[in-house]
Amino acid sequence: MASGCIHTRQARTKEILQAYKLAVRLAQSINSKVFVCINCHEVSPVRVCLECAFVGCTAHGSEHSHENETGHNLGVDVNGEGLVWCYQCGDYVLDETFEAVRNMTTTKTHNPTPKIKNIGVVPPYQATTGLRGFCNMGATCFISVILQSFVHNPIVRNFFLAGGHDRNQCKAGDSCLACCVDEIFEEFFKSSSVQGFGPTNMLIASWKANRQLAGASEQDAHEFFQFILDEFHKAYNSGILSKVDKLDKRGSTPDLSCGCVSHRTFCGELESRIQCQECGNITNTVDPMMDLSLEIKKRSSATLEDCLERFTSTERLDSLYYCSKCNTRRPVDKQLRVKHLPIVLSIQLKRFEHTSATSSTKIESSVEYPLYIDMGKYTSDGRSGLVYELFGVVCHQGSMHTGHYTCYMKDRQSRWYYFDDTMVTAVAPRQVLAAKSTAYLLFYIVERL
Repeated sequence: MASGCIHTRQARTKEILQAYKLAVRLAQSINSKVFVCINCHEVSPVRVCLECAFVGCTAHGSEHSHENETGHNLGVDVNGEGLVWCYQCGDYVLDETFEAVRNMTTTKTHNPTPKIKNIGVVPPYQATTGLRGFCNMGATCFISVILQSFVHNPIVRNFFLAGGHDRNQCKAGDSCLACCVDEIFEEFFKSSSVQGFGPTNMLIASWKANRQLAGASEQDAHEFFQFILDEFHKAYNSGILSKVDKLDKRGSTPDLSCGCVSHRTFCGELESRIQCQECGNITNTVDPMMDLSLEIKKRSSATLEDCLERFTSTERLDSLYYCSKCNTRRPVDKQLRVKHLPIVLSIQLKRFEHTSATSSTKIESSVEYPLYIDMGKYTSDGRSGLVYELFGVVCHQGSMHTGHYTCYMKDRQSRWYYFDDTMVTAVAPRQVLAAKSTAYLLFYIVERL
């Protein structure tokens, strides 16, 4: 076996070899056309860098510009068998260590090992306390932060650990997102490993379900959150989910028509109140809600309470609405209130603003948010005492197109951690609250179930 070059020998670290393993799996598991050069947007041929998330084409020199700027030496040919390319040597390199990883990964891809059964078994204590990050496989941080929010969400976590979806019995195949999440919970809670986990199956299934997620460009974490909740819902209503989830079709949310984990966890009801300015007639409309999207103002500081007050305040609409009492179109006032709150309240701070059909900007105004919030005064009946506790914050740093997602999550021992891809760092609550200019998604859970 060839011994490689000096650059591959220097790169035989756990991090690089893990990145290479993931790159080989991606190269062999998906259509190579989903890989697009970051610079010129060419489809093929491209290589992925082993030391960062860069994807560059070989036709226009993008990869060489990247190598000159960063000093990164190794890339992987994703249009073939996942061979290692050395930028310094200008050729493919056969290195015994990398070849062993490639051969083992190829074997596993074509001859998968039997899946572990009995996901509902209570995991060992050391596994439940083992915190893990996710490998960034090319601008996939938007996936990582949402998966971390599921891992640290007690309702979602208990559902999967109790066998709510058993991928060993699922008939949907490799396109089922619920199976991919089930795999992640098994990896996180039945293994003592603390190394970063590469959600390759999740990435591939997401691309199959939504081609807009394919490629190396950054995606919106909130849109991915909505997408995966919808996939859970589809799986349930297609009869894919196991009987464990169907024991109580009523669930725990106001949406009595669906017992899927998405609706039981995140679904509430939003009431719209329209009042005629002429006769005072009131029309109420109730719709399901999976989260609250709150407007924030440019160049000004605010609190989460300010945003909620603005969201639920009465506004005079410019358009005329039909009044059933006046029997004609009249000017009206409109007010939104929460009729029923979900167990887990997801809040989006709308930092991305579309200024035109082709242009968007990011709002970086500070929004202060509390560890505990009483949501009662924003409900239809206005009763107090509906206290929610913060357990997750997804942050976005950078601009619209070159940003990066990280998150803060609280574990089951009420300790806060900061997740930046594979890096996991213990933090104090004050550090969580200090992310007021980058916070994008907030996750609160009702204090008493």
